[in-house]
Amino acid sequence: MTSGLIRDTTADVRALPMLVAIVGAGVMGRGIARVLAQGGVDVLLHDAREGVAAQAAVDMHHELQGAVSMGRLSSAAAGDAMSRVQVATALSDLRHATVVIEAIVEELAAKQALFGALEEIVNETCVLATNTSSLSVTAIAAACTTPQRIIGLHFFNPVPAMRLVEVIDGLRTHASVGVAMLALAQRVGHTAVRVRDTPGFLVNHAGRGYGTEALRIVGESVAEPHVIDTILRAQAGFRLGPFDLFDLVGLDVSVPVMESVYRQFWFLASAPRMSTPAPKSDSHRSNKSGFFTATLPPVTDPRAAPCRGPARRQERRGILPPRERPTHSSAGDGTAARRGGGGLGEQRRAGARRCRTHVAAVPRRPHRDRRSAVSRGNLHRDTRR
Repeated sequence: MTSGLIRDTTADVRALPMLVAIVGAGVMGRGIARVLAQGGVDVLLHDAREGVAAQAAVDMHHELQGAVSMGRLSSAAAGDAMSRVQVATALSDLRHATVVIEAIVEELAAKQALFGALEEIVNETCVLATNTSSLSVTAIAAACTTPQRIIGLHFFNPVPAMRLVEVIDGLRTHASVGVAMLALAQRVGHTAVRVRDTPGFLVNHAGRGYGTEALRIVGESVAEPHVIDTILRAQAGFRLGPFDLFDLVGLDVSVPVMESVYRQFWFLASAPRMSTPAPKSDSHRSNKSGFFTATLPPVTDPRAAPCRGPARRQERRGILPPRERPTHSSAGDGTAARRGGGGLGEQRRAGARRCRTHVAAVPRRPHRDRRSAVSRGNLHRDTRR
């Protein structure tokens, strides 16, 4: 795939006229549209919910006017940014977009379905970027016909204030796509970092410890949320405490991210074979093509093993029901087992007898009095008295 955007140089990307479409006009989508417009990029804003994109444009206008009133932005710059934002009522209106950034709900199936629909609308050189904060970019691209143009472009909330963006390459993402997205982020004044497609990427991987440990402290009744936030702001230098951050991002976003990182990293790390399941026809024991290709040994009943340790003690106390134990007897009436002939107990006793016989057969050295001569003399004197 080649186009004026997808090249190995970043200088051309910064100078090219671009049309970036944003799908999802929530808090993140509106923030991304704003920073792109302020960076001189034409933006199409679309949302499947009726009226949401138009309301997002109105809210963006109010935000820019607020920045003007506080002296952070000139009136001309605010007017230029708003002139670059247009509302797209239908998904088909995005067919001329150079880049499409999705900022919809954090669900793998929803993102895959959206990219599948976009592939039938946009041209083959259009880059499809996902703003996912925790889902695998490779998994999202797996449902696309052209996974080479799928990439992660993760902004942080609030986008105008958090000037960091993660650029995440999937396993099949073309290298030039990542270069182009790095240049796009730099063009709008953000610091771009290129990271691997791992659970949580970079920031959310590290941030899980910040939030989840704070929740654990509250769950153990060590301190209240406002106390934890105050300590971390005043003593540790954080601009936001973990619970302030939860309220800013929203629990409807934070909880799915925590669950997603856990499922992909911690849970699958403990069972890595579950991350890439084999087809059913190739993983069944009857086909002899699972983990072991040779004939598997028969499964023995674990209850037949002698019961020792905590389980035996629990049986004696009545905590666990007693288990049936094999007699290991060749006699049909079990007489040999009761007398210890041929059973496990008899085998142990026979082994102990052999051990005692071996020890007795070893000649012992004569006893030596290891005390010093002075000690022996004192002992003899004491005895004579």
